[in-house]
Amino acid sequence: MMQGLFGGYDEGNCARFLARVRSLVILADARGRRRIQAIIDAATEQGLPITEFDFCRDTALADVDRAGSFLRDQPIGTRVVMAVDEAVMKVLEPVLQHIGLTSEEVWVDAEGPETAPVFCVACYFQNPPTGQTYILCTQCSRILEVSDHYSPRLHAVMGYVSLPEQRGKAASRCVSRQADDQ
Repeated sequence: MMQGLFGGYDEGNCARFLARVRSLVILADARGRRRIQAIIDAATEQGLPITEFDFCRDTALADVDRAGSFLRDQPIGTRVVMAVDEAVMKVLEPVLQHIGLTSEEVWVDAEGPETAPVFCVACYFQNPPTGQTYILCTQCSRILEVSDHYSPRLHAVMGYVSLPEQRGKAASRCVSRQADDQ
């Protein structure tokens, strides 16, 4: 699996990714494009040529062959920003590798399934899938805020430790409801 620069936006990572780039290709559906807008803005500020390949969420898997042909025609020095769901990413990875793109040339912001396990960043335990914003880690009992960042490497969404000052009433209710269920 291509590891690339996964998820989230950090100005330092973005600057390193966009260094020495001749052009940028965006492979994204509408939701993915919103997640990577900061990267697009940074590339625009640098005056980089940007080419977009829009995936329609309904036909994304069928668009993979077209995307492969499109990428084969790109000049050397092109970087790819991929913001699609995990199913499309898994199909696109071998295409990108076959073309010869390395993990350093691809920024991946994959959106995982809604029912992905929640990976606790404190104890590295994978909690069962949930649709809640806050959960109680079943391994370390910390309150986690469930992120929408999906890690293809871990096959899970990230659960970040929630500090008391960040939690509102919603977190308290959510966690107390989970405790009652156990």
